[in-house]
Amino acid sequence: MVISLAAKGLTNRDVQAHLAQVCGADVSRQTISTTTDKVLDDRAEQRNRPPHAGCPVLFLDAIHTQIRDGAVANRPACAALTVTAGGRRRILGLAGR
Repeated sequence: MVISLAAKGLTNRDVQAHLAQVCGADVSRQTISTTTDKVLDDRAEQRNRPPHAGCPVLFLDAIHTQIRDGAVANRPACAALTVTAGGRRRILGLAGR
């Protein structure tokens, strides 16, 4: 939930207040900042990672759903999937806007 709220543009203070109000959780702003920084580091690492040589097939797909964000808007939910040489399927990443 922290990542989702931060991705929507809420400040650490806003996320902290939302978690306290909705979940009754007392989370420090430093914990929220550390969590979001870790995810951003992992995301940058994934973006710079070269494709795996054992994954000859790559699928990119998106589904458009209606999201209420003040007003109803169509937003894509994107997925990147691969099939390895051994036939196993792997999800490389999911993203929403």
